[in-house]
Amino acid sequence: MQLVFPQGDLTTATQLYEKSSAAKVMNTIVQKTITQATEKLPSHRGIRLLEIGAGTGGTTSYVLPHLNPRQAQYTFTDIGGLFTSKAPEKFRDYKFLEYKTLDIEQDPANQGFELHQYDVIIAANVLHATTNIKHTLSNVQQLLAPGGMLVLYEATTPTFWGDLVFGLLEGWWKFQ
Repeated sequence: MQLVFPQGDLTTATQLYEKSSAAKVMNTIVQKTITQATEKLPSHRGIRLLEIGAGTGGTTSYVLPHLNPRQAQYTFTDIGGLFTSKAPEKFRDYKFLEYKTLDIEQDPANQGFELHQYDVIIAANVLHATTNIKHTLSNVQQLLAPGGMLVLYEATTPTFWGDLVFGLLEGWWKFQ
């Protein structure tokens, strides 16, 4: 943890998740996907978005500027309090955000989340770090509104550098 988040500093990790070449490409794809899905909505219709494992806010920072603040309700979540405590400062200009702790491996209803409420759920490089992906996706589905959309961004090819850096973090090798 000290290597990736020295003394709770998110600078290095933010560079990776927001400014690296791969992050720029993938976060732009996520942003464009959400923009296309929401631009045809009537202006009077609201949209509820939930980001699971938002972490440093790398993907969040690409999506927020393209949302209509009078239309969007965005819930930024992470399992760790470090991220949800630092995000309000980073995203202080976006008044339609709320910040919550969510462990997607546990029943969302038991964590204070209403079921079937989110039109768009964003999960960027987070669901792979769970014990049982089938159970995790079942919990995600409980949060998704009828007709809603899961925007899933996950690496599908192993990288040596990823295992070297993140493989030392608790939970990286958690899957069954």
